[in-house]
Amino acid sequence: PHYVTYDAAGNATIYLQTATVKPDATVCALDLTNAPATTNIDTSSANPNLLIFTTKDSPLTGDNVVKDSQAERVVLTDGHPHFSPYPFNARHITYTRTPEVYFDVNRNKGWSTLVLPFAATGCQTTIDGEVTPLKWYDVNNNGEIMVATFRYENGSEMEFTLPEAVLTACHPYLLGIPEQLSTGKSIKNLPITFYADNADVVFAKASVTGLYYKMMGTMQPVSNPNIYVLDNSGSAFVKAANPVRPFHAYFSDIYPDMTTARLTIKFGIEHSSGIHDLDDQQPTDGQHDIYYNINGQRVTKPGKGIYIVNGKKVVF
Repeated sequence: PHYVTYDAAGNATIYLQTATVKPDATVCALDLTNAPATTNIDTSSANPNLLIFTTKDSPLTGDNVVKDSQAERVVLTDGHPHFSPYPFNARHITYTRTPEVYFDVNRNKGWSTLVLPFAATGCQTTIDGEVTPLKWYDVNNNGEIMVATFRYENGSEMEFTLPEAVLTACHPYLLGIPEQLSTGKSIKNLPITFYADNADVVFAKASVTGLYYKMMGTMQPVSNPNIYVLDNSGSAFVKAANPVRPFHAYFSDIYPDMTTARLTIKFGIEHSSGIHDLDDQQPTDGQHDIYYNINGQRVTKPGKGIYIVNGKKVVF
């Protein structure tokens, strides 16, 4: 009989079974499926995001306990590493952070990033003891917070647009949280919680690839002078900046010889009126159009869909 611990990088360590286990803050997951006599977990110095995997008949109960791939409730906290060696289902799962920056009405600073191991369906905070839903913006410009996805790049300019109503698991996002809601109530320094019910929790590499850069999400701390991290004002991604915290994202070069030191943020909401219609237009004056799809990948024979043609967004 034995149990296995996993750190943030997925490294496994095997121990002989004991009645009590006291994992430290480096342990992200604890597998007790082969340790039936282990019935007590001392979490006094544990990682708040510790996942405990055990059998269906285990006496262990509480948050973050997974029995035969099913958890009743999972609670994840920003800034602490997360790793799951197995996919599982959570009847209810939450992720909570207190924003460090807040974006302004012009949306040119105060951005942060987000990546989650589950598909969040809602967001909320508590104001004066009352749970207050926070809807993310839709294409009609309605909502309280901005959750945007990387679409394509134009040189060193990274363009983001609004995602779907339900977020995708293991997908990096740009996140904008205001200090004040449209009702006039302040949410500054209040914890913000993303949640979902009956959610599949997965652990996979999180990235969106462009032509020269890719946006990467991480569940563990990352510190690398060659990646692009949001600056302190949340206005651009810059090299040699702050370390990346778990549940946040950054940009990296696809080609190692890139010399750009700063990636700026461009944000837009896709409306039908903002897309130009082209119907089999031919290049003129000997000029040839260059086509990219919305992921920033160059294509030679575009079909139906949205493309970037000579720096402009069009639809065929």
